[in-house]
This record gives sequence, structure tokens and C-alpha cells, in this order.
Amino acid sequence: MARTKLPSNCSEIFKRYTKIGVISDIEKEFSKRPSTRVSLSLIDDNRFIKRADISPVVVENFTEAVSNKGVFVPLLLRKNGSRYELVCGRKRLYAAKRLKYWDVPAWVIDVDDEEALLMILADIRDQKDSNIVEFAYVFQTLFEDYSYPQADIATISHQSRSQVTNTMRLLKLPLSIIQMVSRGDLSYGHARTIEPLDEKSQFLAVSLIKDEQLSVRDTEVLVKRLQENPSALEKPVDDILKEKFDATYVHVHKNNVLFSFDNEEERNAFIERLKKI
Repeated sequence: MARTKLPSNCSEIFKRYTKIGVISDIEKEFSKRPSTRVSLSLIDDNRFIKRADISPVVVENFTEAVSNKGVFVPLLLRKNGSRYELVCGRKRLYAAKRLKYWDVPAWVIDVDDEEALLMILADIRDQKDSNIVEFAYVFQTLFEDYSYPQADIATISHQSRSQVTNTMRLLKLPLSIIQMVSRGDLSYGHARTIEPLDEKSQFLAVSLIKDEQLSVRDTEVLVKRLQENPSALEKPVDDILKEKFDATYVHVHKNNVLFSFDNEEERNAFIERLKKI
């Protein structure tokens, strides 16, 4: 199977991927050449961004589009032994898998890891529904593995250097919170605000953001309170036990715990619950 070769001069590659619409231009170039059908069972998600979940809403929208029109733009893949690794077309791939397609059209390109990263970055940058966590993983890899200055990353991504720094800081959060941001369950603004907290306070903050529907500004106030006193918003053990066991009154003192109930029926229900623990 013939593979399509892309430019190899570093400065030219940098210039090329800085331009808006470069991935569309590449796809137009390839459209003059026949694509090949590749079994979905042989295609792996891209190693650099596979930890970034995709919003279920986005997947649903692409699934509907692919269901109506098919995968009308072939995926960009590269060989990886006997298998293929995705370079561009991640949402189309997810939609095709959800629809249980057997295979998809693809162009197989010959690019190294560095250029693949630049292609992914340009592709994410030009999308209307960009995934901030995909940005973060690409930024981090270019910065740590390929020694790209943040200024150069900012140039390619069309962002400010401070935006690049803040985006990379997302990856300091626990993975479960990162995935919430990636899926759209927690906004980037909220995530960036809670990043300075310790892990326990981060999870507490996320819980309060969801339960109380806090705005980013409200979250900034919350973070300040937690930084000043990490236990300020924690419930006393007495209250936690009172809620858990439906007790009227609970008092914890040294090695003793006293439970009080309004009536015998509530007391007996409490005893039966303890038997099941």
C-alpha cells in the first residue's frame, strides 16, 4: 500500500502548520488520490490524545452526521506495525465505531511523531468544538518531549503564551477531573480555578460546583476560602453520622458515639441497618 509523504524540512513544517485550514488543504490534496478501506478493528486511537475523552454530545452529533452521509472525508492514518494509528478524524472514528461500521475510508500518510503532533494540533485548533484537554496533551508532549518553547506552541496554536501555560496546568489535576473537563461535565474555567488546591480540596470543590451550580466567580471565592482553611467546608462527623443513620441526635466524644432517636421504631431501624454492615 503506497503511503503519502509529507514535507520533512522542519522550518517549512512549522510554517505550514501555523496556517489556518492546513488540514483541510492536506485533505484536498489527498482527495485527488484514491483512499483505501481500513477495518475499524485495525485502527487505534492516537497515542498522544487517547486519554482525552470526547463529549457524548459531540459524539452523538457526529454519529448522526455520519449516519446520514457516511464518512465522507477519509481519516488520516499512519502505519504502526500491522495496525494503524489515527492522526486526524477522531470524531469520525468514534462515530463510525458507535455505528458499528466494518471499515472506513482512509489515507495512509508517512509522518513521524513530531509532525503527527503538529497535524493534530492544527486540526484541533481549527475545529469549532475544540477539546481543551486534547490541546493540553499535545502542548505537554511538544514541550517535554520535543523541547518546543511555549512561545512556539503559542504561535502554532494561535494562542497567547499564558493560554498555553494555563492549558498545560490542567494536566496537574487528578485524571478523573481532567476527564470531566474533556467530556464537558466541568468547564475549563472552573478547572483552572481549582487547580491550585490540594487534591482533597479539588474534589470537594468539584462536588460543590456541581451541587450548588457555582459560577467561575463563585468558585474563585470558594477556592480562596479553602486555601485559607482547607477544612472550613467539611461537615462535622456528628452531622455526617446523623444524616447517614437518620438519627435525631448524634454526639461524638473521645471513644464514645451517642445516637438518639425520636421513637423506638427509628431506633430499631438503626439497629437493623447496623446488622447489615
